[in-house]
Formats: sequence, C-alpha cells, structure tokens
Amino acid sequence: LGKVTFAPGSKLETIQYRAFAECSITDITIPASVREIRASAFEQSDKMINVTIEDNSQLEIIGECAFFMTNITGFDMPESVKRIEYSAFACCDITEITLPAGLEYIGDAAFEGCIWMTKVTSKMITPIPIETFTFLHTALGAIYVPAESVEEYKKVWKLQ
Repeated sequence: LGKVTFAPGSKLETIQYRAFAECSITDITIPASVREIRASAFEQSDKMINVTIEDNSQLEIIGECAFFMTNITGFDMPESVKRIEYSAFACCDITEITLPAGLEYIGDAAFEGCIWMTKVTSKMITPIPIETFTFLHTALGAIYVPAESVEEYKKVWKLQ
C-alpha cells in the first residue's frame, strides 16, 4: 500500500479492528474526524514509520495494541485524546511522547518495549494513575510535568 491518505473533508469516525494490521503501509494521514482507532488497527505493520493526524483532531480513544510493533518514531498526540488502551504503542520506535492535559486513562504496558523512548512530557495538572508496566523496557531518562504538580506525580506515578 505505501502511503494512505483519506479524501479531503473525510467523515470517517472509526478506524476499525485490524483495518491495517500487518500491512506494508509506510505513512498514514488520519482525518480530523476520526474519534477512535480500534484495537490492533495497525498492529505489526512493521514498515509504518509516519503517522500524521490532521489539525483539529477529534481523536479520543487509541485502542488496545493499535500501533503495537510498528516502527513509528513519533506520534503527535492530539489534545482531544482521553484514553490510551493496553499496549497501544508497545514495541514501537517512539523516542518521546507528550500526554495531553485531558487524558483520563493510560492502559498497562501502553508504551512498554519502546526501547528508544527517552522523554515523556505530561500536560496533566492532576496525574492519572499508571500501571507498573506502562513505560517498562524504555530508555526513559526524563519525565516533564507541570511545575505545580511535581509532588503529586511523585506520589501517583511513584517517581523518585
């Protein structure tokens, strides 16, 4: 397939379960109208490197294993995202991620095995709980949080 681009003004709301799983796509532009990327939508599409999300995105849910074992190196998380499910980005080549202020849930192992990940920036004033394996097997060296929330993050995320 190579590159996937949807028609201008697309009204697509959901990228379905395994829609592009194990495909040879390298790039995709996700329409702003998409609200949910379902489980395993791009799982093991190991040639995938670039994911672009159109401006004014309505994306709220990134499903379980949605980008599992792809080679994406970055993901510009829209501010509209509320849920990142279990292993959504596990075993990707992401180097850093910014979590939106309105995020309500991060599933266990969401970024597990992202061995190149060195930086997480969270815009959340009040941190949400994360599981033990959320960032397991990453090269995480820095977590940036709002200055007024440092002590709360230390408690909730069990940071030192």
